[in-house]
Parts: sequence; C-alpha cells; structure tokens
Amino acid sequence: MKRTSILLALSLAFAFSASATILRVNNTPGSDAPYDNFTTAHASAVPGDTIQIEGSNTPYGELTITKRLVVIGPGYFLNENPNTPVSLPATTANINLDRTNANDPFSGASGTEIMGLRVRQTSASRVNVRVSNVSISKCEIDDYVYIQDLDGIVSGVQVFQNFFYGTGLNWVPASDGLTNFNFSNNIVLGPFSVPDNSTGGIYHNVFLGNGFNAELFAGEIRSNIATTTNTNNFNVSTSGNGQVSHNTAANGQFGASNGNNVASPDDIFAGPNGNSTDGQYQLLPGATAVRNNAHDGTDRGAFGGSRPYSLSGLGNIPAIVYLEVPASGTASQPFTVTIRAVSGN
Repeated sequence: MKRTSILLALSLAFAFSASATILRVNNTPGSDAPYDNFTTAHASAVPGDTIQIEGSNTPYGELTITKRLVVIGPGYFLNENPNTPVSLPATTANINLDRTNANDPFSGASGTEIMGLRVRQTSASRVNVRVSNVSISKCEIDDYVYIQDLDGIVSGVQVFQNFFYGTGLNWVPASDGLTNFNFSNNIVLGPFSVPDNSTGGIYHNVFLGNGFNAELFAGEIRSNIATTTNTNNFNVSTSGNGQVSHNTAANGQFGASNGNNVASPDDIFAGPNGNSTDGQYQLLPGATAVRNNAHDGTDRGAFGGSRPYSLSGLGNIPAIVYLEVPASGTASQPFTVTIRAVSGN
C-alpha cells in the first residue's frame, strides 16, 4: 500500500477538477453524492467518464454498461486490512459489459475498466463480457468473468488482481479459444479452466481449487501456484508457441522442467493466523521454492509480477484520508491545500 502526501495550490486543484469528469454514486439516504443509483449516473455519463460507486450498506443491484467508462468502487475486505480509507464496500449483482451494435465487439462498453467492486449481491454473481478490450481488476467476485463470445470475435479481455470464490473464468465461444486473453495476479478458490487454443497469458495467479485445465493453450502459463494434489483433474499442454514455465504445484503437476517445481501450501503461504482473507496467500519470507524465482525474477503467485495483487482491492486512484484547507485567502496571496491519501498498486 502506498501513502502519498500532496501539497497543491488551490489553482491546481481547480484545474484538475475542470479537466476530469467523475460522477459519484451513493445510495445511502442523506448522502451528498449527485446520484443515488448507477443507472442514472450511466445515463448522464459520456464515453471516457469515471463513475465512482461509494460504499454502502445497501447493494446497488445489477449494472449494465454500454459506454466506455471507468467504474470504481472502494474495494473489499475493508474491515480486515489496515489503513483502508473506508469500511463499506460497493456491492453489486451481475455486471454486464454490452455492445450497442450486435455485430461489433468494439462498440458500447468496449474499452471499459472495472475495479474495486464487490460482485456478490446474489449467489453466483459474475461479470458478463460481450465486448473487446476491457479490464476487470481488484474486485471480489462470487463466481467468474463470463466471456460471451458467441460470434467468435471478442478479444483483449484482461482479468487481474481479483479475488474469486468460484472458477474465475467461464465462456461461450462460437470458435475455439479466447484471443489475446490475460488472466493474472488473481486468487481463485474454485477449479480453473480455459478453452483449447486460446492465446494470451496466465501469469502469477494462486489457484486453490480442486482442478486446473489448460489444454492446447497457445499462450503462456507462467509463475502460478496451484495448491491441489489432485492429478486426475489437472491437465496442461500447449500448442503453437505456447509455454509453461516457472509454476509451482503441490503434487508436481506442472512437471519439473522449465523452472516448474513442487511445494506444499503450508510451506509457502503466510496462512490465516493474523492475516486477512486475501492476505493469507502472501508468501512466507523463507519460501525459497516461490521467492524471487518467477519467470520475470519476482515472486511466484498473486503478489509477484509487475502489477501484484493489492490487498482489499484498493484502486490506483488515491482516496483522501486527510484534508487541510485554510479558512481564507486572497487573489494576491494564494493559499495551499494539504491532502493525504492512500492507494493500492
């Protein structure tokens, strides 16, 4: 977690607010947010805007997005991890990333970024993706990201730094495989699988379910940790330029070549004692089987790589936790505003 202290001249603060459009949503009665539901904020937004959904005791329901937006929540497990700026998550049911042209996966919500939401209002809540070039990150998701590629033309779906209770991924492709797919730095409690002949990468994940299936994968599978000892429901093979390297499995299912190795979960993870639900999957200091030996020289698992898992899904945009503003000022003597904020990776 990063802490940032910023000194801003008042004129700079005004310039920033004028150049960015952020629409706040809060359904708590008495809130000063301009919008009390996502649908109204979405209708007011234009492509490129940010919708900030604030924490609440009341879920926000199903979200349907048909514009290129950035949608940000405050994170999850907020009462478990220290230094989180708020205590309530923004909980939703399904999130739908939809097209506005049925034949064009680059229409509608294409280019949208989702982060920091708790997608757990109902059992099996998920993110439905029907467009290309979207990212889902730093969310707590009950089931999976569902890529609905019925015409075989959706590509560039990026899924990273999420906490999944289900399988993490599901799909309905008309043709074999997902294209330019990236699944990285996630913690997945259910069994994981990816369709044959997919391209892209599976990097730096922790797979805790009783199965892993990535057959004929035409991309890279690197620096993951799998905790199951099941060998019957564990299948990995590559096609084309596919590569499998620097992975760790509890029963050696990735093999022993190309930097793949074996390690027991008890020997590498910090464990639940004194740690949060997600923090327990941080690596022990002495876990030599997975420390500093990933394919990129960092640690294996969700907390390694160039964009490591962020506890509680804290977003990149700093949350203000301290604000100091002088009581008065003049045009000839501008005053400064002191802001302290926290953010994730």
